[in-house]
Amino acid sequence: MNSNPYKTNFWYHILFLVACTLLVSFNTQTSQKNSIDLAVKKIHYKKTLPPNGIFLTRDLKYTRYTLKDNYIYRRKRRQLRWSKIRKGLSFIETINKNPKEWAVLQNYKNKNGRPPLALNAIVDTLRSQDRLRHNRSQGIPLFKEEQDKRPLYYGLDGWIVQIKARSKKFCKAYTPELKKEFVIPTKYITPFSDSCRIRQAVFVNRKHQTIVSLEQTEPAHWSIRSINPCTTGINRLPTHYPTPLGTFAVLQKKRFMYYLVDDTEEDEIAGECPYATRFSGGAHIHGLATVYPNKEVVEYSRTLGTRPRSHMCVRNATSHAEFVYKFTKTMQSLIFVIE
Repeated sequence: MNSNPYKTNFWYHILFLVACTLLVSFNTQTSQKNSIDLAVKKIHYKKTLPPNGIFLTRDLKYTRYTLKDNYIYRRKRRQLRWSKIRKGLSFIETINKNPKEWAVLQNYKNKNGRPPLALNAIVDTLRSQDRLRHNRSQGIPLFKEEQDKRPLYYGLDGWIVQIKARSKKFCKAYTPELKKEFVIPTKYITPFSDSCRIRQAVFVNRKHQTIVSLEQTEPAHWSIRSINPCTTGINRLPTHYPTPLGTFAVLQKKRFMYYLVDDTEEDEIAGECPYATRFSGGAHIHGLATVYPNKEVVEYSRTLGTRPRSHMCVRNATSHAEFVYKFTKTMQSLIFVIE
């Protein structure tokens, strides 16, 4: 008996269409599943707020000597580094999610102990340094292992670190500045309190000699409070040092900071700087200095916003130094020194 070829082809077509339908359905479900999995992964790994998720609003609380976003100095264009500022504010948002994981390194005037000599240290008649040119004096030893006798590097007084593990004598901590984990003696570490929320930040730009203060109004929303010229430290040893780069906590405030006469072994006071906010070792944000015996307040100098000139500190117009002094909070505000 001969079969009808048209009937056979008809059933082949039916089977082919059913197979195609099932294949399309399977691919669609797989695609949807992969999309869902991808979304879950994005949510799971999205632990930090990206810099472009920071919203800035210009709402100045200090309005004197305000700089423009772009300006010319000695025929060269300078501009405010808003991308780096957003990156720093994103870092603060991360800290605020769980502040008890974070801490501050401290060793002002070696009060927590002079650290051991670092491996491959650079030693001269003036000072001892690690391979990164971080000073041993007032430094914090960063060890590779707990049993090591000599540190790899020195952390800077005021640096922010993330605690990973803790014992009675040591902490394992991640240092954002070096992007590595180290073992650090606990005596050099001061944790943030669980209730700490960082709401104020100050950004100092060493390259362009600017200082910008910001305040958090709600999560991811920051208001610009001041934009001003400043003068940072110049590298002219043994009396002048560059302002250290990095992210620091506000460590101390002094209504007057007294400074000594250069190139003398005597502790002779040369004058005073008003409204000093200390953030690392002897580095302060302060107003313009007065030289004894004159004690008259100096408000402004045309050298502000030009080039590095100070011993290590960040000089400001005195009224702006007063604003920063009152605006920031000890161990609850951060200072970013960038380039």
